[in-house]
Amino acid sequence: MVFLPDVIEQKLKVEERKDVIDFINKLVTDSSEFLKADIIGILEEKFEKSLSMGLVTQKLELIESINAAENRLNDRITAVEIQLSERINKVEAGLSERITKVEAGLSERITAGHEKLRLEIANSKAETIKWMFIFWMANVITIMGGILGILKIAKVF
Repeated sequence: MVFLPDVIEQKLKVEERKDVIDFINKLVTDSSEFLKADIIGILEEKFEKSLSMGLVTQKLELIESINAAENRLNDRITAVEIQLSERINKVEAGLSERITKVEAGLSERITAGHEKLRLEIANSKAETIKWMFIFWMANVITIMGGILGILKIAKVF
């Protein structure tokens, strides 16, 4: 309920006072609805702002967690790569050593086989020359026998 000051009441007529009071009451009523709407709007804005800030904070925390997890994963991957590289180097060294040993063994066997083959070829040549000489002598003897036979038949002797 609205009361007008005495100075204003004295200057206004009863109807005018009633109109002014009704106008003020209506204005207050309308204002209170607008005021309520404004307050609700302000509260909604504050809630939205608070919610947005909360979401931004959670998003930042999530991004930080993801980055930390990514860094841990990258560190782990690097460690695994180093371990694999070391293992590969060890296997390569072992294989190189084994290959060197096998090459040395093969080289020795090839050298021994080569020497053996040279000896066999040399022996084979000697055998061949020996048999060639034997066959040559047999041919010479046969030819000489044939010549002597022909000379005997021809009575040259």
